Amino acid sequence: MLNKVLTALLLISIYGLLVLFRFDTPPTLDVLVRDIEGQSTYTAGYEPSRGEIVATSQEWLSITFGDVQVFLDSNTSIKLEGLAEDGPTIRLLRGRLQATADRTPIWITTNTSENTVFSGTATFINYDFLETVHVVPVDGSVQTHIKATGDYMLLPVPIAITEGYEPSYETIEVNLEAESSAGFYEWVEGLTKR
Repeated sequence: MLNKVLTALLLISIYGLLVLFRFDTPPTLDVLVRDIEGQSTYTAGYEPSRGEIVATSQEWLSITFGDVQVFLDSNTSIKLEGLAEDGPTIRLLRGRLQATADRTPIWITTNTSENTVFSGTATFINYDFLETVHVVPVDGSVQTHIKATGDYMLLPVPIAITEGYEPSYETIEVNLEAESSAGFYEWVEGLTKR
């Protein structure tokens, strides 16, 4: 009889701990769509949640994750993988984004790379149809890990990462103001100066 009681107490304790750990979630960052340029299905003040895919068509979006700012160009899709207080994790599915981190770092992931902006600004462009990602430090450096090759790098210069059959990377020259997305960068600069 004592064995049955002890077994029942043990099972109740185990299930109680499982329930406690299931509902004991860490605090998360406040996420907010702040600015929109163009016609959008999103509204200023919208609060995306973890796991959500945010996709633009012809509009530009500004989203804050605590003190981290992320700007999405048109035709861009991201997935909010993690919103922990120690820094958000965003998966760049396609398109262009610019991220600015100050006190809180941000992680930008793609198919084969993990990129971290600790303090500074960087642009990430995922040409998903070409299986190529451009990592462009604008202010400061980007810590990059290419999972397929095992390379860890602290990047002060832009690189192109090939994510296809034979993953590789190379340094590139980038002039963000000369590209077709110069208007996007002007909009971003206008928002960061206010």
